[in-house]
Amino acid sequence: MGKFFEKTVAGIGSLLLQVIFTQEVSQKKGYLQSLDPRVKVISLIILLLTVNLVHKFLSLVLIYVFILFLAIVSSIPMKFFLKRVWLFLPFFTGIIVFPLIFNIVTPGTTLLELVNLPALHINLSITVPGLLTAFNIIFRVAVSVSLVVLAVLSTPWYDLLKSLQVLFVPQVFVVILGMTYRYIFVLLQTVNNMFLSRKSRLAGRVSGRENRKWLASLIGTLFARSFVQSEEIYLSMQSRGYRNKIVTLDSFKLDSHDLLFFSGCLILCVNIILFVK
Repeated sequence: MGKFFEKTVAGIGSLLLQVIFTQEVSQKKGYLQSLDPRVKVISLIILLLTVNLVHKFLSLVLIYVFILFLAIVSSIPMKFFLKRVWLFLPFFTGIIVFPLIFNIVTPGTTLLELVNLPALHINLSITVPGLLTAFNIIFRVAVSVSLVVLAVLSTPWYDLLKSLQVLFVPQVFVVILGMTYRYIFVLLQTVNNMFLSRKSRLAGRVSGRENRKWLASLIGTLFARSFVQSEEIYLSMQSRGYRNKIVTLDSFKLDSHDLLFFSGCLILCVNIILFVK
């Protein structure tokens, strides 16, 4: 049980450190950080639409190179950026596209024959078109996720929420996102305190039955606390002037750099769609 507690507390601490690091990156003096969040969000959405419209692999490569260039000039650590995108993406997306590599789903030139039983009319093999299709889908998803990660890492969260209003996102949706983001950390801190409290009171070995019983009670207690804290947080926000609208101290102002970035993204997307064959 000791290892379980240590791993849980360490996991919560690691998550909080990652969030703090993300906020620090969004405050750096980089290229994307200096842009108007509204222009940045609209430009990245145009790039995202282009990623899902193009069919040629070269088009995806060009957009991905542009994304990496933006990450570099925005002082985003490349290792951290690539890890956020590629660590779990191949696993989750790979499960979905895995059947595509077989001749049953995607017929074509055989790359590797797995099962061949002519008497039973059974033939299972990995095909070249299947592998190419699967890799294309995984890479397309990776480019799309990279754009989202780039937006999050280069923009403070509440500026990002405020910029969503330009896209006519319903106010209630923006408010829910803001509350969720704020409350996640309160909930994590509550869980962390409960685990540390439990660990400080343990003496000797605890049976698996007692552990399961405690975890069940933890879930119920956490649910009750989360409900009470959600009410307290909302009331405290109202007492500080919150009126169901995202308000930040920074006022957004367009300048020539914003228009240049937007124009550059638009020209890049149009050229890729029209001329990359």
